[in-house]
Amino acid sequence: MCQSEVQLSCSSTSSSLEELRGKQYPVCLRRRSDGTVSAIFSQFSFGTGTGETEEEATEDAGYILAWGLHYYIEAGEDIPEPASLQAAEAIMKDWDVDDSNVVSVSWAQVEVKPEFIEEDP
Repeated sequence: MCQSEVQLSCSSTSSSLEELRGKQYPVCLRRRSDGTVSAIFSQFSFGTGTGETEEEATEDAGYILAWGLHYYIEAGEDIPEPASLQAAEAIMKDWDVDDSNVVSVSWAQVEVKPEFIEEDP
């Protein structure tokens, strides 16, 4: 998981999402010609947030980040430290992403919030 041409550091395997609380991961916000926004984590491939606005896409990405990291923890995977914006942009350039209907790109930070995971009783 922590392999890339861009040097990223990995945290030790976390035993809970609570240990990651407050960490902020960069997310690429891509506005499409139809007005929708997608939020893509360059460090992870576990999902894409979507919304009608950047705020909606970023909030959706927060849930995806929490659930994705939750599954990594359950599987005993190493979780990378958040990349710098420069590193995240470099990683994103290596992705084969369809840019044909993208009209603008910006970046945001998404905070790990364990409360996005509903605990089973």
